[in-house]
Amino acid sequence: MKSLLITINIVLYRKTGKYFGDSEALLWVILSPIFIFNYLHNNFLMFFKDLLFRSYLSNGQFNHIIQIGSRLLIFPLFIDLSLTLLAILFFKINLVKISSFYLFSLILAYSSSFFWSITMPLSIKRVFQLNGTTSKVASLFLIISTFSIYYLTKTTPLYLLVVIIVLIGGLILTISKTMYKKGKYKLLSKN
Repeated sequence: MKSLLITINIVLYRKTGKYFGDSEALLWVILSPIFIFNYLHNNFLMFFKDLLFRSYLSNGQFNHIIQIGSRLLIFPLFIDLSLTLLAILFFKINLVKISSFYLFSLILAYSSSFFWSITMPLSIKRVFQLNGTTSKVASLFLIISTFSIYYLTKTTPLYLLVVIIVLIGGLILTISKTMYKKGKYKLLSKN
């Protein structure tokens, strides 16, 4: 999906000199890691239920879930970042600002993905189902927060934004850890 939207933006930009929707904000959101999380990682515990079960058998700690989630994210994130870098080169976007935006979006999406996987898991019947792979609330939250990060990146000093995003990400992970301790066995019983 991301590659399709980037291609549409490139074609439009070459023909008209404008982005899709005539919006730089929309282009930046497309360049963010939003697609990985909205399709897969906001519900990764249900996509990889066997890994969740093994985690319970080995130690069942939240840190182990973070390790699993991080490993599962490496390859999709590499592809996503490669597509983003190609688009940045084409559109000649300010590298410092877009890199900061991407990193801040990633921190918030990453930390909240554990929260959504724990609190709003959806059953996955088959790996390639197109609908119902993550919570609509989680997707909406990520879209709104990514647009918010875009505007904050444009208006807030970066040093202040780093503190804000890291604190929010840390808070979300802390809440996720508490929710995991309370509901980890319920997750296993989810069909």
